[in-house]
Amino acid sequence: MAYAGDRSFAGDQAIPEELPTVTTMTLALGMQRMARMRALVRRLPTVETIGSVAVIYTDKTGTLTKNEMTVCVYALDQRRNDVTGAWYEPVSKFQNGEKRVDPQTDEHLSLALRIGALGNEAKVERHDGHETVLGDPTEAALIVVAEKAGMDLAAKSEEFVRVDELPFESIRQRMVNVHRTIDGRTIAFVKVQQVE
Repeated sequence: MAYAGDRSFAGDQAIPEELPTVTTMTLALGMQRMARMRALVRRLPTVETIGSVAVIYTDKTGTLTKNEMTVCVYALDQRRNDVTGAWYEPVSKFQNGEKRVDPQTDEHLSLALRIGALGNEAKVERHDGHETVLGDPTEAALIVVAEKAGMDLAAKSEEFVRVDELPFESIRQRMVNVHRTIDGRTIAFVKVQQVE
């Protein structure tokens, strides 16, 4: 019972006892309905969130469907180097317009491929003709494109030994890996996330 001088309780703010039960049942029914549409939801509050969504933007690169990404273009020195071949297709060409580019002899392209492959935390494992990506699909795509260019990553890892790293942080928007070369020089490979 509320008294006129008591402000801690107002009759119109009372919550019916059955409300939590009804809410839980409603969300469970929503989960069931989503399961019939082949959508799995782990937590009940997610159903409420999804129910209030009006527009969904997704990427169609294959990341959502297959967990695969492919490097298609390297833009270096005001020139566009197209890379043919999907995911891990061994037949691949690097070309600038109609002109074929050799990634082994093109100094800037070779350096960009090396930075992408060695300054990397992902792994691509191959068993029985199937590839499994361990880590970020974007980083795996950088490893794969270096392999398409004919780069021997094991040899490059021995030539450029990683000695330190600054992992990616959203504040810095970059990842830095420090490598030591065979002749004792220290080199930092930096990958920057482009902010638009």
